[in-house]
Amino acid sequence: MEVRSLVGPVSMRRGLRQAHAGAKLRHRHVKGSAMLRSILAVTTGLATAVVTIWLFEFASMHAFPPPPGVNVGDPQQLAALVAGMPAMALVLVLAGWVVGALDGGIVAWLVARRRTPVVVVGTLVMLGALAMVLMVPHPMWMSIAGVLLPLPAALFGAWLARGRGAVA
Repeated sequence: MEVRSLVGPVSMRRGLRQAHAGAKLRHRHVKGSAMLRSILAVTTGLATAVVTIWLFEFASMHAFPPPPGVNVGDPQQLAALVAGMPAMALVLVLAGWVVGALDGGIVAWLVARRRTPVVVVGTLVMLGALAMVLMVPHPMWMSIAGVLLPLPAALFGAWLARGRGAVA
């Protein structure tokens, strides 16, 4: 009788230790899958943003085509082209940066259900706009808006995707 009472608690402790170890393993698996979802969210969100930006820039180039003979691959010619572009063409490019960040934020939120990937996508779009503004001179209003708007647009996209309240 005493032997059984000693074996019972030992088995019970071993069972609790095994259950605790299993819970730790499951917790690590959940953390790992959240990390993978975050990486996937940033990748798909950024891809969505880039495609959107390309579509807006494509529309801008077709609505306001450059003069014949201009090589947009040459930074000096591109700078001259941007300086002479109508304001509406520049607004369309800026809209591409903002809408690209917005729908990149939506996709990142839908994949990860976390704010960090959304912030990463918005920040990468902002850095892309900043790089473009530094490489090719743009009007001041476009430079400022292109740097300040993508991150809030991405967060707004996450808020829209979430469907309620502030983005957690």
